[in-house]
Amino acid sequence: MKIVIFLTTILAAVESLQYKQGNTYKYTYENEVRLNDKRREETEGAFSDVGLKLGVQLGLSVVWKKEKSQLVKVEFHDAKAFSVLGRSDEQNVFSPVPDTIMSLQPVFFEWNAGKVVNFFVSASETSSSANLKKGIVGIFQVQEKEGSVVETDPSGECEVSYLYQNKGSQIVKVKNLESCRQENPWIEMTHPEKILELSIPGETSASYTLREDGTIQSAVAVETHTTHINLRKTISTYVSSSQTLAFVDSETGGDTLTGDSAESAALSQGDYLKQSLQLIPIDQQCGDECQSASDVVEAYRDGLASDLLAQADSSMAFLELLKAFRSSGKQALMDVLTHDANQEVIPQILDVLASTQTGASWEAAMEVLDFSSEEMAETLERFLVVTAFNSHPTESQVEKLMAIVQEGEVGSEDVQISLALTVGALIKTLCENPEVCSGQVVQDALAVFGDILTAEEESIRKLALYALRNAAQPSSLSAIVELARSEQNQDVIETAVDCMDVFDEELFTKDVKKLLNNFYHQNHRRYSNVIRAGAVFLLLTKNPSRQDVLNIALSLPHLETFELSKFISSKLETLSQADSPAGEVIREVLVSTQAVNYGNIITGGFSKSYRNVLADTGDASVFYELDLQMTGSGLLRKSHFDVDLDAVNDTLKLLSVNLYSTGLESFFGEDTGDQGNVAAGVSVKLMGIQLRPLSFLAGGGNIMSMAWNLGSADTAVSPLHGNVLLHDHSEKLMLQSGVTVNVEVQGCASVDLGGDLDFSLWERTFTTTVFNKGAMSIRGSTSVDVSPLKTGLNYGADAMGVVNFVTSVKFASLPPQFCLQMIQEPLQYRHFVNKFEQSEKSDSEFSADLSSFTYVEDTSFKLFDENSPACREMFGQAAAEKDSGWW
Repeated sequence: MKIVIFLTTILAAVESLQYKQGNTYKYTYENEVRLNDKRREETEGAFSDVGLKLGVQLGLSVVWKKEKSQLVKVEFHDAKAFSVLGRSDEQNVFSPVPDTIMSLQPVFFEWNAGKVVNFFVSASETSSSANLKKGIVGIFQVQEKEGSVVETDPSGECEVSYLYQNKGSQIVKVKNLESCRQENPWIEMTHPEKILELSIPGETSASYTLREDGTIQSAVAVETHTTHINLRKTISTYVSSSQTLAFVDSETGGDTLTGDSAESAALSQGDYLKQSLQLIPIDQQCGDECQSASDVVEAYRDGLASDLLAQADSSMAFLELLKAFRSSGKQALMDVLTHDANQEVIPQILDVLASTQTGASWEAAMEVLDFSSEEMAETLERFLVVTAFNSHPTESQVEKLMAIVQEGEVGSEDVQISLALTVGALIKTLCENPEVCSGQVVQDALAVFGDILTAEEESIRKLALYALRNAAQPSSLSAIVELARSEQNQDVIETAVDCMDVFDEELFTKDVKKLLNNFYHQNHRRYSNVIRAGAVFLLLTKNPSRQDVLNIALSLPHLETFELSKFISSKLETLSQADSPAGEVIREVLVSTQAVNYGNIITGGFSKSYRNVLADTGDASVFYELDLQMTGSGLLRKSHFDVDLDAVNDTLKLLSVNLYSTGLESFFGEDTGDQGNVAAGVSVKLMGIQLRPLSFLAGGGNIMSMAWNLGSADTAVSPLHGNVLLHDHSEKLMLQSGVTVNVEVQGCASVDLGGDLDFSLWERTFTTTVFNKGAMSIRGSTSVDVSPLKTGLNYGADAMGVVNFVTSVKFASLPPQFCLQMIQEPLQYRHFVNKFEQSEKSDSEFSADLSSFTYVEDTSFKLFDENSPACREMFGQAAAEKDSGWW
């Protein structure tokens, strides 16, 4: 009996979808879109939202019918537009409503068993008006059965679930927005790094109440979207859209059409077109407020000054230029590049061109850049560094840059290295798309770098390694491993081991791990301490085996260098704290007395591995990790200062600064296994991209010159000095109401990042500094553009700060004095929101501005426990040295 009742209910629902031919059904319809920087329930006051409300009277009549198929005519009367703020007609920016918003021309749709299968609109209808009418027709689409179906509406082709209640008189419709697919998807920009992306969760549902005769009594459809930056969820917007349909009355006397089909009947009514119910793409127009690229550069030229780099003015100017450049043609950009007044800020303008990522910007840049010019080397390198961070590169870019690499007409060796590094980075981003990655352009470039791994020149082999590291393609690992196995030069092996870290742990086969064990345990030859430490790190982090971890722990008392033992012991402790499978294996080994006992506990020494929280915003956690590898004579051999960003279940290696020195310990008779001349330098990775390493000094003559001249080396270098595009998101949300919401977010980091080494034999001091000065600006908008009406929010945030990491050693006596300092200068943060409503047909407009400022005092971070007393000893005593120097 229950089954019979259920079937009867469903059959009643089928009949309820059939409107009577010859009747006209009258409805009121409202379409409302609200926008804010928070959900309405989180906002004080009822008038905090901005938005648009459209109201219209509808006349619905079945003009043709055959079996379940019906052709429905929809007529429109008395259309009005209002602000959602509820202002009077005199204060209403959106009144009166011109016909250009939504015309009163009727539309037709074919209705088959509740599904809209065809939509017919006048050829003279504007795209915006047609879209709004598709939103109206979409609300009449109600399937005849419970369960999940696929249907097409303004949101696209989507999975929809129906639930019937009260014997079919009430229907609930829920759409899975993530399943929606567009026939002609609009061009969107997204960042390949999820952690730097924008999240836009959304949900939509509709509820229907049916009349006794089975027609729709009322319907309410609600759709919401929240946009937020993954790193900072307080930088967000909220979009709420609702459609309300209410029955007024019905009357007899509707039109009747003839034809063999619903389509022929509709097309017989004049110049009508058949369209999908999906929305028509509409390019957002900025109207009269658009400025030319030249005008924008003129307005923001002061902010582009070189001395403002790494300040908020620089990052803000970058984003304003980016917006103008993306809508400019090649000639307009060439005018900017060749204008006399712009020559002093050309490096900053080229930063923007490199980030614009349009065909016109790339062509303009290539026309003014001369890769054969040695004088232009610094400008070329900066352009290439910024290009390496492009979020959506093209194959033609890689092809062009590879042609320059292979032609060999590059005027500077430094530019040649940066070219290879940039190509590698672009390949990694392109390979987010497997189809593009397997294409001829990418594979040819990888083959070239693979071939020159066997070049005779050491510098060329290292260049190839850098490029393959940035590309991070699994197919390259075997060639890198083979090079490391056969290589004689210690510097090249060290580079190869460092490059292996970018590859996934499943690629580390028994053969690869055997090589790494040979490096660490020196089974066949002697290797430098840095190579051995690098091999240990890979063995402990790439799916480590219990036996490898145990062998490393047991080897510590027997290493010939005490500082290497201390560093590896400290690294084991740090990695054992990681919440990862590798960390779990290390913990299991270290709890055994076989691995950790009195005989192999390493104490003393200055080498250290340390990890701690730098900041926690709630949305993201920032960790820093410090690795110090010291020589026995108290000099810094190598340091890693890493900053990792954790958010949205993802980790981004935001920054890695590696300071190194080789050969300095030879002045004190120490042998660390290194080969080659005295040298020191800095190597930086930003967001996983390796930049060209820079040298502080090279050659023992340089050092001896400093000693005899009673001076010190003050050799600051900056491998990253410019503006980099971090956030780059452009998307159109196609609401089921027929309204399109435009979402734009761009973020720029203006950075001055580098290091400094100050080494004095005369003063018997060794100081290294990692300086990180930067500013970040984010600019975004969430807007509705229903020409000639426009409403939405513009928002942004600016932050500026400096963090320095200083390592100081005084080796006038043994043991040497030692101190680490991490110092953050005052941090400034500003967040603002502008809400607006405008009409091209009205002189009045609504605008409201909100802003907040945050100031964080400067601070010096407490590092590991042994550091604090060492610093007090070094800087808390009189500066004068005691007479009993060790030399």
